[in-house]
Amino acid sequence: MIDLDRLIYGYMNMVSGDLDTPFGMRIILQILQAYMGPIGKATKGELKLSKIRLIARLDIKGPNLIKSIRFEGLRVLGNPQEFAQKYYEEGIDEILYVDTVATLYERVGMHELVKKTAQNVFIPITVAGGIRSVQDVDNLLRSGADKIA
Repeated sequence: MIDLDRLIYGYMNMVSGDLDTPFGMRIILQILQAYMGPIGKATKGELKLSKIRLIARLDIKGPNLIKSIRFEGLRVLGNPQEFAQKYYEEGIDEILYVDTVATLYERVGMHELVKKTAQNVFIPITVAGGIRSVQDVDNLLRSGADKIA
């Protein structure tokens, strides 16, 4: 039996890449497909359900996608919509937007981000962070979020 965790992380260490980039996710998908066959793709009217779902967590601070190690040493990676689009094109199963400091700054500002992302990305979008009321939930769902965490 193959230990997928060791296989994936061992391969990623060889190529010195990050697992949480579109390139890293593509490598994970290739390894899983080699091990299990095509993931979640239907053929000739057949519905194939995948046992494995890949969910991309995108940490947001203000308008930017950020990366950190244990929430220290934050660095800006770029536009979260562009990364969501890349993940979608690579075959990710779901996008999870987490506004990591929204509660700290009492900010609820992901409506526009979710709305713009939902126009081009046709997979479930989950939103977390800074949600304090039923009205916030309603606004996010109307913006295109599928789930609220």
